[in-house]
Amino acid sequence: MRISKNISYIKLCSNKLQNIYIMNKINLIASVMLFLVIISNAQEVKYKISEDTPEKINNFSCNIDLLHMDGGFNNLDGLSFNVGLWGHAMYKQKFGADYSIRYGLITFGNAFGNEDLANNTIIQLGGNILLNQKNILADNVIYLKSESAGYNYRGNEITRVTYIKVKSGRWKYQAARAGLYFKRNMYVIENPDGEDYKGNYYTLGLYGGICLGNAAKVLIQTDNFGEKGRAFHNRFFFDLLLTPVHNVPENAKARVPVGARFVWQNLPVVSGKKNRKKYKQGITAEIEAGYRMLDGLYVAGTLSFSISKTLKFLSADGTDESKQRTTE
Repeated sequence: MRISKNISYIKLCSNKLQNIYIMNKINLIASVMLFLVIISNAQEVKYKISEDTPEKINNFSCNIDLLHMDGGFNNLDGLSFNVGLWGHAMYKQKFGADYSIRYGLITFGNAFGNEDLANNTIIQLGGNILLNQKNILADNVIYLKSESAGYNYRGNEITRVTYIKVKSGRWKYQAARAGLYFKRNMYVIENPDGEDYKGNYYTLGLYGGICLGNAAKVLIQTDNFGEKGRAFHNRFFFDLLLTPVHNVPENAKARVPVGARFVWQNLPVVSGKKNRKKYKQGITAEIEAGYRMLDGLYVAGTLSFSISKTLKFLSADGTDESKQRTTE
């Protein structure tokens, strides 16, 4: 009797494996067929570059945090969701400035019985100087259209995206940067022998490091898809932090006042709803990760609503010259 049950169980497992194999095979065949359809529908796109000005990007931005998050793994009570402003300015592609001010709308520790402690506050103000810059030719991806290509075997819609790679300008630069760093927050440290240690701390220190920038702004006129464009401005920072903490508790784990961080920013490039749509500008965002005193390892990030402009007195001479090329 037990042998017959085991045989039935083995048959059931075998059937299930066979069904999984068949479904995976169907999915593979469907993917291959979709790929062949895309290849068969591919067509030569004729276009003319009507604008290729990677350095002609907005030189000023004021970005409103929709919900900035900041928290360290050694101080989870200091985890906060902040509102604030951050942005940049660039003078004639030679010098620049960065700023941010954020206040904790919700600080994790305050939400659980520590209302007497201060919310998180971060203020940064600094500048940078461009050390090297160049305008190179690169393949910039321009999206032409997106459309539904049916459904897979699980019922999920498949979206087919049509794009081309356009050989056009890419502005790259390297800069040295430095500035002031202020942070105030709360801490709660568990005490196994009695009442937890809790209070407020603040740090007033410095940051300094390098900035790597990458920008493009290209507009093409196509034969079948009309006018299409692409614009972006990405920056990557590596900073050292010198942030001595005042009122630091003696039993804190992260007591070293020297830290470091990596920061990635996607800055606004063009202004106006029409231009943002035409150039397919991405959302303004910032992601940060690193190590700092008291917090230890930490992460931060935000998506922002942007107000940005090209201010004439900040613009470099000759940045509004367009290049034209035709390809078939």
